[in-house]
Amino acid sequence: MPTIPKISLEVMRLCRQSTVDRERIVEALVKDQALALKVLRIANSAFFGYKGTVTSVDAAVVIVGIHTVRTTAVSEGMIRAFPTVPHLDFASYWQHALLTASLAEQLGRALGVDPDEASTAGLLHGVGVLLLHLWRPDAAGEIVREVPPLAFGERAQRERELLGFDANDVAEELVRRWELPLSLAPHGGSNNFDNDANVVKIASKIATELVTGRVTEGEITKPFAISPSHFQRMCEVARAYASAIAIS
Repeated sequence: MPTIPKISLEVMRLCRQSTVDRERIVEALVKDQALALKVLRIANSAFFGYKGTVTSVDAAVVIVGIHTVRTTAVSEGMIRAFPTVPHLDFASYWQHALLTASLAEQLGRALGVDPDEASTAGLLHGVGVLLLHLWRPDAAGEIVREVPPLAFGERAQRERELLGFDANDVAEELVRRWELPLSLAPHGGSNNFDNDANVVKIASKIATELVTGRVTEGEITKPFAISPSHFQRMCEVARAYASAIAIS
């Protein structure tokens, strides 16, 4: 099983506490120079409007917020845990993961689901796919020849047919090994916005459309009280946020 760095896990844990202690988060960040530098770079990105002016990790945490610190800790930890993955375009995967996290947060905020929890679950949504590609590259290669690699819902059926289980099953075990809350593990979900899993499922579908350039509004704008203009704004924010995190 791939291991996620201890500092990333510590930062994630500190960010999840009911009373967040910013000083302890900063202390944890500075133990990992690369992670601290990543947070600094994000704070200095155009997305937050402080380009080239933030010089301390403490100020960076204040500017980007606890949510972005947690997202950065998760993404950096996973990148280190999965440096290369067969049969998967890593750049597209991480773009999809960051888009899903941003969209899940925005959907959660609009629809009464914990936005921070939804965002972290969105970032981890495809982690089982990463592990599946590492563990069974032969089967993964066959699957992505038949199904788009980032269409997690579509490929799950083929995974079950070929292997007897799907990436969600693998992800649950990985989340357990990393000692993260099982609520963050990906689940099938339904098409209702009634919990984190379903918000993430819809966010992932939108992210797939954004990555592939085929965006449709119907699933979001028709059944739920989200206008087309709100939907477009959500997509714009997600693209900008994913770009800020990815390029920093």
